[in-house]
Amino acid sequence: MQRERSLMRKLCLIQLLVVLTVAANGQITPVDLKEMKILATSPSYDQLFKRYLSNDTSLTLTDYRTLYFGEAFRDSYKPYARHDSIRALNNYLNTVEKPDFTKVLSLTGMILKEFPFNLEQVLLTGIAYDKLGNRSKSRLWLKKYENLLTAIISSGDGRSANTAFMVTKTSDEYNVIRAFRLKFVGQSLIMENNHNYDKMDLEENEHYIDALYFNIDLFYGKF
Repeated sequence: MQRERSLMRKLCLIQLLVVLTVAANGQITPVDLKEMKILATSPSYDQLFKRYLSNDTSLTLTDYRTLYFGEAFRDSYKPYARHDSIRALNNYLNTVEKPDFTKVLSLTGMILKEFPFNLEQVLLTGIAYDKLGNRSKSRLWLKKYENLLTAIISSGDGRSANTAFMVTKTSDEYNVIRAFRLKFVGQSLIMENNHNYDKMDLEENEHYIDALYFNIDLFYGKF
């Protein structure tokens, strides 16, 4: 129990540090989709992707932005698809008091093989390795989660449509909300200046943030 509390404190700290670091360093840079499309369809993307799969710790924020946003221009991009094992994984974690984290790794591995940028499963992989006592692999996966989250948060500040966070799938909107330790209470679709946004209304909070905005141009209406 003490180790579990320690891990959860670590995760909350990671999420908070991501937010504070991006804000403090002025790393907010809108995504240039034209440039991203060129990068995503070039051989250099394939090399970056191989390095990502091998958990290369030398990948930069620019690399992670290219990987994450560039995925939307790849033939493999399936923003509305959901791996069958996600339901099995969630059911298992919600019904078993003491999960077998070897089984958790097996399920997250199957999911990430098809959806390598699924933040929730990347995070669960890091947690599973920690539970199994493999601290070095846990650190690698938690760092990967941190980097993917930073790539999203660096795309805007989420406070308005003009400065919305850009995401490649709906589930990442909820990942960002959780990273800010906020609670979602409602959603509305906004179309403004030929762009599409999700406005995510939030429960009253200490940050006085009423809502976060997400640019959904990359996947809205693309079934």
